[in-house]
Amino acid sequence: MAWADTVMIVKIINLATGKRTSFKWSAHHPENWSASCVQEWASFTSSKYGFPPEIESKVLTTLNEYTGKMLTSMTLEDFRNHFNEMGELIYVTFQQILDVAPDYRDRTHVYTSKISHLLQCMNDQTTSKQLSWKLMELSSWSCVEVFDWMTAMATEMDMTSHDRHMIFSQFCRLTGNDLYHKTLDEYKQINDQFGEALYLSVQRYKSADRSPGDRKRHRSSGDLTSIPEDT
Repeated sequence: MAWADTVMIVKIINLATGKRTSFKWSAHHPENWSASCVQEWASFTSSKYGFPPEIESKVLTTLNEYTGKMLTSMTLEDFRNHFNEMGELIYVTFQQILDVAPDYRDRTHVYTSKISHLLQCMNDQTTSKQLSWKLMELSSWSCVEVFDWMTAMATEMDMTSHDRHMIFSQFCRLTGNDLYHKTLDEYKQINDQFGEALYLSVQRYKSADRSPGDRKRHRSSGDLTSIPEDT
């Protein structure tokens, strides 16, 4: 459900009911949301995915006083540190709305599957809320699994803080399908020292992937500025 998709959903609701449903967040790019817009979006998203009341309440409380600009500047690690057990759920739903690639509908199942898994874990009160990237097909990795894979690789290759920050900024919104279609040269362009090792790591998981699909790389966070700020 990308930002443009949610705007369309609001318009359909208005046409179907004959009423004007006023969602302030739907009139602005997420980067420009006020704290009240974030709350409205969180409530809308909770209804869309059927969050249980107690989880919806936690999400709304957790996001209190956060603006869209604050959320767009945060990494998955930030979401985990700031929002604890709610971090991944909020991160994935927010990244989905930021996915502005022309083919984003083809990757919707990755987001919805991850959201369903996180909700199920919360409902079951399981101790492990993550489905390990090592146990998943590369094509099923969401931005969360990509982040965890990058964390493991950074530790394995003993990256400096500078290299970690630089590389993580390039991978923060990618999914497994994005990694799948990157070439060796693209990995080396991201980082000449570690690019080949990252590429070879992906190839190992790629060879075991049964259904990679044919999806294009989605836009980087830098492309978000091309979206109109107001409708």
